[in-house]
Parts: sequence; C-alpha cells; structure tokens
Amino acid sequence: MHGQSGIKVCFTLAILGIGVFAKPQWAGLQHLPNAQFDLDEVDDLYNRIEIPKSLEQEEEQLWPELHEVHNWVNPADLAKMGQISGVAVDIEGNPVILHRGSHTWDEETFNDSNIYQHIEKGPISVDTVLTLDKKTGKIIKSWGKNKFYLPHGLTIDQEGNLWITDVALHQVFKFAPNSNEPLLTLGEKFKPGEGPNSFCQPSSVAVTKNGQFFIADGYCNSRIIKYSPKGNLLTEWGNNKSRKTFRVAHGLYLDEAHDEICAADREHMRIMCYTAGNRLSIPGKFRMAVENPALGRLFALTGDGDFLYAVSGPTAGIKPQGYTIDGKTGDIVDRWNSAKGFGNPHAIAISPDGEEMYVAQYTPNAITKFVFKRAVCEQC
Repeated sequence: MHGQSGIKVCFTLAILGIGVFAKPQWAGLQHLPNAQFDLDEVDDLYNRIEIPKSLEQEEEQLWPELHEVHNWVNPADLAKMGQISGVAVDIEGNPVILHRGSHTWDEETFNDSNIYQHIEKGPISVDTVLTLDKKTGKIIKSWGKNKFYLPHGLTIDQEGNLWITDVALHQVFKFAPNSNEPLLTLGEKFKPGEGPNSFCQPSSVAVTKNGQFFIADGYCNSRIIKYSPKGNLLTEWGNNKSRKTFRVAHGLYLDEAHDEICAADREHMRIMCYTAGNRLSIPGKFRMAVENPALGRLFALTGDGDFLYAVSGPTAGIKPQGYTIDGKTGDIVDRWNSAKGFGNPHAIAISPDGEEMYVAQYTPNAITKFVFKRAVCEQC
C-alpha cells in the first residue's frame, strides 16, 4: 500500500508551499503560519491529523478471500452417496447434505407432462440426509430412508427446521429438528401443477425469521411463491407473466437485512433480486439483475453482509466456478474454484457464524469446504 506515504508527501509539499492537485481542507491546515518547518515537525503535525479512511485504505481489498480446506471429507464416504443435490448448515455449524442414493435425473426421468416415470422403483432405500462434523467431515447423523424419490433442495431455517424439495414428488416438506416426519407438506404427490398449492419440480426454499417462506417453483413454472408460516399463499411472481420472468429459478437467497430475495435464474445466466416484503414493502418488486458475460449457468447462490456468492455449472465456453459479487453494484469482484476444479456444483451454503462456506456438487460427487480469510483456518 502507498496510501499513507502518498498523503504524507502531499501534506509536506503543501506545507512547503509547493502546489499539489487539490488544496487540503483538513482542520487547522489553513491557519498554519508562514514559517519554516523541519521534517520532525512535519511528522509530528501529520500524526496529529486524522486521515480520511477513504484515502488511507484506498487499496485495501474490501471482500473476504476464500481458502479451501483440503482432504476434509473421507472419499470412501462420498463413494457411498448418490447425486449430491443440496447442502445447508445447521444451527450448530455442521453441514448437512442431501443426496439421491441410486436414483438419478436424466432425459428419461420425466415425460413431456413432467410426470415422474420411475414410481415403480419406490423411494430411495438409503438415508438421504447426512449431517457431517464440521471439523472432521465424518458422518455423525443420517435419516431420510424410504421418504424421497428425487430430492433437490435443502434449507435449514433459524429454528433448525429442515426444508426439502422433491422434484419427482412435486412437493415441499418441512421437518422439525431430530424428526423424520414432516410438520408441513405442500403439493400433491406425483402430480405436477401450477396452482397456489401445487408445484412442478420445485427447486429451493428460503425462510424468514418470522416463519414466512419462499419457494422457487423452479423448472416448469419458473416462479417464486411466498407463503405464511402456516403455508397459506401470500403472493407469487414470474411464471412467464412478466418480461422479467425466469428460465429455471434454481436457487434462492434471502437477505433480510436488505429486505431482498434473490434467485439464480439458471438458463438466463443471471441473478434476479426483488423486495422480500418483510419491511412493509410489496414483495416481488424488481430491484436488481446481475448480468455479466462472464457468468455461466448459475445453479445456486448465498450471501453474507454486502456480498453474494454464486456457483455456475457446465456452460459452453465458461468453466464451472464460483463468484464473489458486490451486492450493491452487481459487480464480480472475485472468482474462485476448488483445487481439483468444480465439476457440476449444485448448491452452496454459509455457516451461521459466517466463517465457513460449503459447495455441493455431483459428477463427480464432492463437498468442498472453504473458510473465509477473516477466520483462523487450522486445517488449510
């Protein structure tokens, strides 16, 4: 950095009467007598003047760097999992992942009416929801056997409830902590629809502190729906009814501090942000679009403070990677990846304390752990 040294040079030149680009307006400077100063006097006076932080930190990086934690998960554990579609972090800071066992999504999974074609195979016969120890990566809890057919999205709210979407069932479930029976079920089993209580391949959920929640009814309907805590429809937008529609609303991120809900608009390769309606605002009012030729097909996003973090999957001409985005301007300020390179990243989550971030991918299966530079990383 050369911020302070540059300021001191300009300050010294100003005292000596040599012209600079702009006359300093700091307090007391205009009252200096016409006298001779030695350098010690200049240093003493400089040290007593408060330098504007905008000048002092003009070259400081304002976004946190990410560091990958290597060899965190046992490869043998990953080999036992199916397609890893979701990741969230519980209230204790442990990552929770969602996988599909032996079930896969390919071109024969649904017919032209979006009806699941493998009902006869039954639900996934192994536990699909796995909690990993945040330090060792070992599986410390598992459940979900014989419940899901093609699970997609996983969210954990501030009370520890787990929200899971299943694109084959066309349903959304809310589970209490330590329970494998749903508190709330939305949608009709195996029946795609576009009504207030029916979905077509729902992809993601975001939950407010007061229990209201958003569902990205992502693939067929391409809409965002907001519900009351009891599951009553409040509003919806998208669904090909406006020019700012989605083309697969794949992932959601709720920023309550800024009253904003953002969606990864996958096939449009952009992020769309709207008012969340939590501060007497009207939900669904367009706020900002993050559109950049460098962005690929965006699968998921999250955020912390003033920054968004997003991951892209395979895209013609653009390799899968992660992006750090200024949430105020929409500018890409950093790009990042795993040491092995992402294959098909599908979900992303930040721990409640904001110190760790996890990226889930399949093809090949992987859970990549990052820590932010502001955190002390003993594992990196």
